[in-house]
Amino acid sequence: MDGRGAPAQARRGLVARGGAALVVVVAVAIRVATYLDVADSAALHTHAWGQSDMHFFHSWGRDVAAGDLASPTGRHPMHTRHRRLACDARRLHDAGAACDEASLRAQWDRWLPPAALWQDAGYPTLVGALYRVTDLGPAAVQAVQAAAGVATALLVWSIATTLFGATAGVAAGVLAALYGPLVMFETLLLRASLATTLGLLVVWLSLRSPSARALAATGFAGGALVLLKAAALPFVVALALWFAATLRERRGPLLACYVVGVALALSPSVARNVAVGAPPLAMAASGPLNFVNGNAEDFSTGRGSGVSRHAAPIFASTGGRAAPVVRETLATHDDVASWGGVLAGKAVEFFVGPEIGNNASYAYFLSAATSLDR
Repeated sequence: MDGRGAPAQARRGLVARGGAALVVVVAVAIRVATYLDVADSAALHTHAWGQSDMHFFHSWGRDVAAGDLASPTGRHPMHTRHRRLACDARRLHDAGAACDEASLRAQWDRWLPPAALWQDAGYPTLVGALYRVTDLGPAAVQAVQAAAGVATALLVWSIATTLFGATAGVAAGVLAALYGPLVMFETLLLRASLATTLGLLVVWLSLRSPSARALAATGFAGGALVLLKAAALPFVVALALWFAATLRERRGPLLACYVVGVALALSPSVARNVAVGAPPLAMAASGPLNFVNGNAEDFSTGRGSGVSRHAAPIFASTGGRAAPVVRETLATHDDVASWGGVLAGKAVEFFVGPEIGNNASYAYFLSAATSLDR
């Protein structure tokens, strides 16, 4: 390197550090201001609502903290929508069928595989660990998620800088730091904020120079993402195919490192399943119902999640088994074009629609978080 190269490299390093510092300062500042705004509101206590996923994860986390790591009898929620679905399915064949709590729980136990977990165990296990090692309860989870939100902004900055340059990196990082819905989800006992951070970490790692260590780390981060949310599995598989297509040297060994990393991250889930007698690779049991609700002919974009009117008859006729559920759901459409329209609507909504809150109202959050609503 000549004498002119060293100062230029030093300037680039200084600019990079300055951009990263700016993103971190903005991300921390907006989160501190927002938490001060909402401290006296209900926004930090949504897990108290018994009909929410936040409450489900809170209850599960408390059980983990008390020592129930494996949930050998399975775990699924019984919110009003689950009770209504089970009752409607029972009464399709017997109008006078009982819909008491015990009967509805028994119905769901018949639909779900033995020892099934409704949601993936990664997040409630983390919640339980934080409950066990601190006396802060949900506040410990919210603090970790806020820190992850700062890391998310920093990862966006780094990825954008790598791909598009320093100016684009700073702009992207600051925008990510100020993204209101992400800040809201950091206050909720939901997986969304941590899944966002892990997903970006996988992307960031995949952009590193290929090496055994980098590929193993990428695979491990991808496996951890699947532990949080099994729906990320196609992304992790697609990334493996991408590496297979783009690696020019040592393709086999490097791919093996990636696969080993994924397997190591997933090993706690496999061990739990084997211990309780479930299929080793069993994941969230909510998939069949989610597929009906998101793919039946009555799905409508822009309204968030809801229970399809087809869910009760489909579950009654299929017993909740995944393959028959998929088949019967697709049969609610007149033709392939109808289902294609549903998928196209989702794609358009993803790019142009407003952020649809899951389990919580962003409008309510903004009514308290005045620092974000400016």
